[in-house]
Amino acid sequence: MNIPEPIIRFLNYRDRSTEEIKRYLRRKSICSEAEIQPLVQKLVDAGFADDKRFSENRIRYRMENGYGPFYIARELSGLGVPNHLFKPELSRMDREFSAAARKYADRLQNGKASNDREKLERRLLGRGFATNHVKAALKLDDGIE
Repeated sequence: MNIPEPIIRFLNYRDRSTEEIKRYLRRKSICSEAEIQPLVQKLVDAGFADDKRFSENRIRYRMENGYGPFYIARELSGLGVPNHLFKPELSRMDREFSAAARKYADRLQNGKASNDREKLERRLLGRGFATNHVKAALKLDDGIE
């Protein structure tokens, strides 16, 4: 079984989860339902699809863009990545998430010291940061607790 050209284009755009690939194949009717799993397995074996690599890349990308672990976990679950592939990685990166929260808070403040602390907390919590990340990020603001 050859890999259809639309799949190659779909995978060239960005890394995809295996569930995303299955959804794409169903939506575009590229192959029959019976052919989907063997095709996805072929992509995994060839290294074109890897849920672990996908989740690690997505975690880094989202964290660098100001998103916290709760948002990322919800997104990865929605993309069909099994919890056991990304939950340990999110737990290991606790310090990085605190730094990401600080960086995002700085970006929101844009050099202004007069920003409302409660507003910053709400924004950080809305981006999926845990309360300990938010407190660590905002504690650095002029020693305010």
